[in-house]
Amino acid sequence: MSINIDLDPPMVRRLREKAEQIGKTLDEYILDLLQKEVVKEDEMSREEFLLQQVNLGISSEKWERYYTLIESRDKESLSEAEHEELLQLSDEIERRNAERLPYIFELARYKSISPEQLMADLGLQ
Repeated sequence: MSINIDLDPPMVRRLREKAEQIGKTLDEYILDLLQKEVVKEDEMSREEFLLQQVNLGISSEKWERYYTLIESRDKESLSEAEHEELLQLSDEIERRNAERLPYIFELARYKSISPEQLMADLGLQ
């Protein structure tokens, strides 16, 4: 099903920027927003909801670029533009980790394990 919504350009720009920050397309980001507002937590198990929030992160393409830039930095062959890109990606990763941290703690409490154990179980660093 398709729905058309007319949004003013500044709103579209803000939505697109937020989507890019978390490595999603504009459509994916808007769908996520709607699902968070419309889908009630009790329609999915609490654990599923928390896992979904914990697993939101940056795209695999951004991770690949991040590691490429780290490698260039370690070889001391990073350009100024690449350095700025690395800083932006690092900030984005930190922001996403901070956003999902409360869900990690809540899921750990839900499962009656430590946050460190949960992160190890999920393969999170």
